[in-house]
Amino acid sequence: MSTVKEKVEAVVRELKTQRNEINTKLDLSKGEAKNQWEESETKWQKIEEKYSRLEHSFGKSTINLGKELEQLTSELKASYNNL
Repeated sequence: MSTVKEKVEAVVRELKTQRNEINTKLDLSKGEAKNQWEESETKWQKIEEKYSRLEHSFGKSTINLGKELEQLTSELKASYNNL
């Protein structure tokens, strides 16, 4: 059975891979896709920050931080799918 930590790690790894692939494709992109990418990057930075905080606090009360991270990862996945 996967722990919450393992699930979070898997989601972050998946997003990181997808992020790198999209970034490579968008190197020469312009316009709306570029704007969408910049918005996605802001969300990615928030995810990295919250994941780092969550990673250091496993075993402590992490419900709120986990919910915030879940919301951000959902939004980022949706942004990536639009690219």
